[in-house]
Amino acid sequence: MKNVLVLMGSPRLDGNTNILCDQFIKAAKETGANIEKIFVQEKNIKYCYGCNACFKTGNDNCLKIDDDMPEILDSMQKADVIVFATPVYFYTLSGQLKVLIDRTVPRYQKFSDKEVYIIIVAATKDKTLMERTVEDIRGYLDCLPNPHEKGIIYGNNAWEIGEIKNTPAYDEAYQMGKTV
Repeated sequence: MKNVLVLMGSPRLDGNTNILCDQFIKAAKETGANIEKIFVQEKNIKYCYGCNACFKTGNDNCLKIDDDMPEILDSMQKADVIVFATPVYFYTLSGQLKVLIDRTVPRYQKFSDKEVYIIIVAATKDKTLMERTVEDIRGYLDCLPNPHEKGIIYGNNAWEIGEIKNTPAYDEAYQMGKTV
């Protein structure tokens, strides 16, 4: 039984990104997976100071900032599967998810052998315009020890809340969740 962590990085908790996350989760639960979904928007995550105190001391958590990151880092470390889910804003990931990623500095090298899925949602009809967002996430994955990218859901052509249900991505998210 796999532990799946979904990092839902949209500020719209009822939006299209979350709708695809729920489809993925529904199917992953059917496989028997344990699911934890973190609404990044609801967490207190402060910006990294870039002081390197965590590296200098070998500490697993930031020594300068008191926020929700230690529990998130614990969840990331325990997870077998991590789903990065984000809307596309100006051809990149949401600020909320980017701040979370930056704050993994104390432990990112301990996130070895993670299976990774990417869920991205954008208003654009052209999926190729979403590739920059995928590459941003892959840039992070390149820093992790031995990640395994398992799949990407391109939820394109969805702007208004709920529009994603009328796109192929809606079923694709469910089908991909079955592969966990």
